[in-house]
Amino acid sequence: MVRPQLAYGASSWHTPAASKAKGVTAKLQLIQNKYLRTIAGAYRATPIAILETETYTPPLDLYLDSRVAAFQKRLQGSPVYQQIQNACQVIVQQLKIKTQRRAQRKTSGEAREKWAAERHQQLGGTKTSSKTKVQRAWETRWNTLPRTTWD
Repeated sequence: MVRPQLAYGASSWHTPAASKAKGVTAKLQLIQNKYLRTIAGAYRATPIAILETETYTPPLDLYLDSRVAAFQKRLQGSPVYQQIQNACQVIVQQLKIKTQRRAQRKTSGEAREKWAAERHQQLGGTKTSSKTKVQRAWETRWNTLPRTTWD
């Protein structure tokens, strides 16, 4: 119930990252971790990855990544987006910006579009639901965590 409220507007404030969560996401993750421990009755020393697995709660950054990717997909399919793209092309032509210089400099929107397309392909394409994509990303992260032996 709380997660959709946290994720509202994530497309404007969440930046998908390959490694650790940053900014607002990192602060929200700390709060989520605190309440996961309370709900599960776990000790403070319990590793968060194990706690998330036990409570079946995907990491917040992966959840927000999926919300941003879904927003990007909806945005690209909207007629308003196409209208904005056309207006940008007209402005670029009117200002006579060299295409070579512009190709070297990517906007944050273009970078986000590229990230969303790559994520979409890596996690299963169009036939996979966003919930399944979060689970796959979570499994990938879980499998790359360092393991310890308790001998």
